[in-house]
Amino acid sequence: MRDGKQPSKTTGTDRDARSKTAGTDRDVRSRVRTHEEASSTDTPPSTDTVGLAPRTVDRTRAAPPSKRRRTRGEVSESGPSSSSDTVGPSSSFDSSWGLLLGVPGEVAALTIKYLEPRDFAALCMCSRALHVLVEQALRLRSVEQGYALPLVLPAGEARCHERVQLILSLERRRAQLGRTISAGMSHSLFISPEGNLLSCGTEWDHAGNPAPGLVGHGELVETGDTPAQIIAPTRLPSLHGVRITAVTAGVTFSLALSAEGQVFSWGQGDMRQLGHGWTPEAHHASFEHTPRRITALQGERVIAVEAGFIHALALSDAGVVFSWGAGGDGRLGHGHARHVSAPKRIAYLKEQRVRSIAAGYESSLALTHDGTVFSWGRGALGQLGHGGNPKPSSENRPRKVEVLGAVPISAIAAGNKRSLALSRGGAVYSWGDGSDGQLGHGDDLNLDTPRQVAALAHLEVATVVAGASHSFAITTDGALFSWGAGQCGRLGHGDEESQKAPLRVAGLQAVKVRAVSGGAFHSLAADEHGGLHGWGDGDGASLGLNLTQDQLVPTRYDAGLRVALE
Repeated sequence: MRDGKQPSKTTGTDRDARSKTAGTDRDVRSRVRTHEEASSTDTPPSTDTVGLAPRTVDRTRAAPPSKRRRTRGEVSESGPSSSSDTVGPSSSFDSSWGLLLGVPGEVAALTIKYLEPRDFAALCMCSRALHVLVEQALRLRSVEQGYALPLVLPAGEARCHERVQLILSLERRRAQLGRTISAGMSHSLFISPEGNLLSCGTEWDHAGNPAPGLVGHGELVETGDTPAQIIAPTRLPSLHGVRITAVTAGVTFSLALSAEGQVFSWGQGDMRQLGHGWTPEAHHASFEHTPRRITALQGERVIAVEAGFIHALALSDAGVVFSWGAGGDGRLGHGHARHVSAPKRIAYLKEQRVRSIAAGYESSLALTHDGTVFSWGRGALGQLGHGGNPKPSSENRPRKVEVLGAVPISAIAAGNKRSLALSRGGAVYSWGDGSDGQLGHGDDLNLDTPRQVAALAHLEVATVVAGASHSFAITTDGALFSWGAGQCGRLGHGDEESQKAPLRVAGLQAVKVRAVSGGAFHSLAADEHGGLHGWGDGDGASLGLNLTQDQLVPTRYDAGLRVALE
């Protein structure tokens, strides 16, 4: 690594229907079988109003008539609107569900609309005849919770299954589950459509020191001027036969999640970040050169993992959050600053059902099913969002971000010393370290409470992602925007200049971006066909593109390399 590169890194109808079908919900779960716990039936407000950060653009008035955002008045709880891209209750809808439960289709839709995305997918696998039911339920939920659907959807009853897949895909992206690409400090991880894990990169840490095991290919040898590295995306042989569904690349270690909910870790573990326990005798063996299963999570079905700088988070399907690793500044959320060598449940979140997690370098975030954000850890630059200028404090246990209390949030992200949130209505908020324009507000000012990113207010944003010192937003139609520090070309705009407000990545306008990941000095994106694109740091093998200089604009990987989409 070159010198000096260090990361800055109900309606009454709804209630009546629920009452009349209390037993059918159990039947749904038994038929789906993968559904272990129904989602919360609390209905948070769908407004995006917050005193400090009001919505600045009326999207209904701003958008052209042909692309005007759908409002509550256009879709009722009795069915979707009659526009060309919708399908209302039909004979197939009622008969297919009636065969299973013997209840009206509308009642069934009201019952199942609280399922998780993965459970809707399971229903779709049962029978294509159920796709109309699933679409009805998804539309009802979108209206109720204030989510924006894609502006253009395939039309006609025959293409119902396509609409369902698009809406489900959007829900999963908002929930930030199933991350299939991840850029770390000096390495990258990829999941193939078959569930194989690939990696590339150089085994360096943030200071340019050796980081054995970082890429997970065993003990690599550094020869002369050639560092230990894997120069192109290469499958990890140690995980042969294990289907991987999500990955997260930290600074000196990585985590992978299998389809069965098992968690594997590898890389540097000197601060207990690998989660395999700790004994004085094992201090000399603080590296894992290949992925090793974290046995402390046995018995838990994990659905998401997050790697920070030297700490980690995991989320179970029951909404339970676990943390381990370095405990400095309270980043683990256990009420103290001690290190924890194996995953431990965060007791302070036991009354909350968490749906999403994010690990920053020295801070952590959690998002509950009702759209509430909690933060903890280091807060020196305001990244926790609790206020406190001129000297924001750290928190050693989860604390609600009060400023967002009136805004139901759908996604969260944490970078080096800043945080991002996306509301259910598509508004993006940022707070924390504002240097190099990282917050996207057009200046370099730090913020100790969330503020809406005005430059994105006219767009329908599907998800937000935080790199070390740069950020991304993907819209529902696949456009990618980036902002923040530009060193090594990590923003993809053709130069190394910092960008203080979101700017669309021109080099990817010809494709629809489905996923993106920002590392310390490089970035990755996957398009709608699973095609992979990379840009940024050309020093070492971070991108696996055999570069001799920084890549300032996105470049397409070999067509034979494709990644899984969710």
